Amino acid sequence: MKFPKFLKVAVTNLEGVCDLNINAEGKLELDGSENVFLELLSDAFQFNYELIQPFDKDWGQPQVDGNWSGLIGMVQRGEADIGLCSVLITEERKKAVSFTQEYDIKWMVFATRLPRNLPGFMNIVLPFSLNVWLCILLLLIVMPFLWKCFLKTQYSFRTLFMFLLASLMKQSINIKYQGFKECSIIGSWFAAATMICFSYSVVLLSFLTLPVKENIIRTLPELSKAVARGTYKCYILQGTMALDYLQHSQIDYLRELGKAIEKNKWWVEPKRESIEKVIKEGRVAVIANAAFFLDIFQNQVSLSEDYIVGMRTGLVMNNNFCCKNALNKKMRQIVWAGFYQEWMESLRFRSRFKINASETDPYENKRRIGMKDMLGAFMLLGIGYVVSVIILVCEIILDKL
Repeated sequence: MKFPKFLKVAVTNLEGVCDLNINAEGKLELDGSENVFLELLSDAFQFNYELIQPFDKDWGQPQVDGNWSGLIGMVQRGEADIGLCSVLITEERKKAVSFTQEYDIKWMVFATRLPRNLPGFMNIVLPFSLNVWLCILLLLIVMPFLWKCFLKTQYSFRTLFMFLLASLMKQSINIKYQGFKECSIIGSWFAAATMICFSYSVVLLSFLTLPVKENIIRTLPELSKAVARGTYKCYILQGTMALDYLQHSQIDYLRELGKAIEKNKWWVEPKRESIEKVIKEGRVAVIANAAFFLDIFQNQVSLSEDYIVGMRTGLVMNNNFCCKNALNKKMRQIVWAGFYQEWMESLRFRSRFKINASETDPYENKRRIGMKDMLGAFMLLGIGYVVSVIILVCEIILDKL
């Protein structure tokens, strides 16, 4: 059968993939990666087309009467011959419409805002983990007792404690020892103190050189727990099948995540401005395909370390479309020849080049270490003096009683 000379093509807006605009004549115009796709098919089959957008601007959801809404519904009812814009292929949708050869796989991930720099005063404690700090504190408490027991010295416990603390601060101490036993005890401490001291100094310098970032949620189990606790929100792009997959997943934490999204109606339009707005709220994650975030939000969001699912995409066709085999054959040729991947890589390169051209080199903004970076040291000094004054006042008062 001869291929039609005119087709109605259903589309919906997805920034970077299907950018829809209205021209001076009031007609829809398509831009983005899949516009190249449509133009190639138009040239290959010599057809003209008209773009139409569903009233709800949605990809489509199943209705109680068995029909579909959105883009899938328009193709199902014959209001459009074909549809595109990263339409996901699912078994449920195959019952209503037909699909061509798959041309891409979308990996569903979530994105959060980039981790922020921790306050400068944290630099003084971050070089060591909590466990290391506790071990050092335990050593400072236990070692004076050991020295008191094994060394023939008249120093008090408080004096020995200050000796140990001073040695950790690279200060010399004046303590007498006799024999190999006492020498080995003190020498082993000096060796350990030297390693602790130099390790701290090296790591502290790196923290002062490069700012320390806060910890953020990076995996799906962490996100599900945070949403369950009410400390995080999780949005999905309006009209996508991500929610349906989450709700019917065999993994418990994904089902719980899907229930929370539906209960709180966490939907967001697939537009850069809308997604930026919710992400800037903080403690918010947005679920979409990884390519979408990489193309639109390069270096502006943090992507999860794992993915929810990999979903296939294809062109949608009405079940009664006359030339399904011819269109599917041409799609197969485009995909197998690598044309689609070549276009996508080219478009992504141009998009990322524009973004990188507008960004400044982080190493251009060199500066000296300032008051903010040393705030932790000065705070520690201030706290020490305040505690000393309080102890002094208490001693004076107790002495007069």
